[in-house]
Amino acid sequence: MELSQVTGVVAAVLTSKFAVIVCFGSVPNSLVLITHLKYREKLLRDTKDILTFSLTFGDFVMSAFLAPLPFTSAIAKNWTTGRNGCVIYGLFTTWIGLSSILQLSCIALERCYTLSSLNACRISRKSSVQIIAGCWLIAFLASSPPLFGFSQFTLEGYGLHCSIVWKNSHIWYCMFLLLFFYALPITTIAISYAKIFLVVHKVYRNAEIIWGSNAHVTRQSYTSQMKFTKQLVVVTCGFLIAWTPYAVMSTTRVVIDIKFKNTWYFEHPALFAKTANIYNSVIYFFMYRRLRRHVSMIFIL
Repeated sequence: MELSQVTGVVAAVLTSKFAVIVCFGSVPNSLVLITHLKYREKLLRDTKDILTFSLTFGDFVMSAFLAPLPFTSAIAKNWTTGRNGCVIYGLFTTWIGLSSILQLSCIALERCYTLSSLNACRISRKSSVQIIAGCWLIAFLASSPPLFGFSQFTLEGYGLHCSIVWKNSHIWYCMFLLLFFYALPITTIAISYAKIFLVVHKVYRNAEIIWGSNAHVTRQSYTSQMKFTKQLVVVTCGFLIAWTPYAVMSTTRVVIDIKFKNTWYFEHPALFAKTANIYNSVIYFFMYRRLRRHVSMIFIL
């Protein structure tokens, strides 16, 4: 992509968009992280809390440390941190994105297991940490091949941010990412939540038979589990809505090797994907009452 295509108007528009991502992504995410750390004995007790913290940490790194690179580049109308900066930006954005979808799919499986049987044990805090750490490790291993010559990290769109090369010449690595870190996780998530819906429908239809004399206590616990699941569905849908246009565009470029004269066709999906860093923290704040309460406590203190 020729950097000369970055005109004054385009640079101004991109600068404002990256500024929004930096400001409205780093501030709320940092607040969520600080709240979790300050009240860690209460807010880092179960799977939901640990997942929220992990996803928020990734969003914070993206917004506070990575997004400023394309922001300053948009101001200068060209990439300002050289080849090393491009590699660092491409590696970390790929790593965080892949780890997020892996975490969401693993937790969807856990939800399916927990809610499919009233006698199923909740996943322990230690197991939750191990699963999420495993997702981060697998995502890093999958993101690192470009460092060793299998594909590469290069400028994307108007040349103001970097990603792996989405071209037919690198089809094997591209298809590996699209299949195992997009298609397979989406399928897993869809099947898991579809099964949860069917199980919940059956459970509530036969509530008296299933719950028996302990109906109130058991139903209250089950309802709490369902509330967490609904919250997780919203977070997952938000992530997929943000990243699906980019995945579709990337697939098109790899399979068809399509070329557009207007660079906005490539730039828009990449920018839209980064908006997930902003509204994830908003979702957490409005859907997790306990989190809202502790955030307000920070301001009061």
